[in-house]
Amino acid sequence: MKKYLIFVFAVGLTLFCTSCGYHIGSTMHPQIKNIGIGKVINDTAIYNASVQLQQLLAEQFMLDGDLKVVNLGNAQTIIYSRIVNIGYTMISGRNNIDDGIYKPADWEVRAVVEYSVILPGERDPLISKRTVSGTAFFRQQADLETARARAIQMALRDAAKKIVQGTTEEW
Repeated sequence: MKKYLIFVFAVGLTLFCTSCGYHIGSTMHPQIKNIGIGKVINDTAIYNASVQLQQLLAEQFMLDGDLKVVNLGNAQTIIYSRIVNIGYTMISGRNNIDDGIYKPADWEVRAVVEYSVILPGERDPLISKRTVSGTAFFRQQADLETARARAIQMALRDAAKKIVQGTTEEW
């Protein structure tokens, strides 16, 4: 019984010492409770990328939970973003033995997005313009355009995650 009590005490002391300084809760500014997703500008030739990013930002803010997504008229803060570039890079290739033509097999998509967060009615932005990039990988399959479109969406989702993280953990 004495060994059992010593073991329980040691485990309790270890848990107490390792948890010092940690807390559970939001890292967002305590006065800001919600955010509106403003206009997303698409400076690329990729069809529908601005709508996808706008939806992905709303999704990622809701998953994060620190800020409630509301319409622009009721928002305490508004996030504006601009898709600067979406580019492709060949990662690895393969050589088709039958016809001897070199074809890339693995691709990377990189989406570069600028964003800023403003307080309506304020002159200076809450978070000045920042740039993030999201990446995704895809393989050449039977339908290259479908794989490319899905990879663009995944790269924009990665960028949206980084934007939400930069917005809520800025403090």
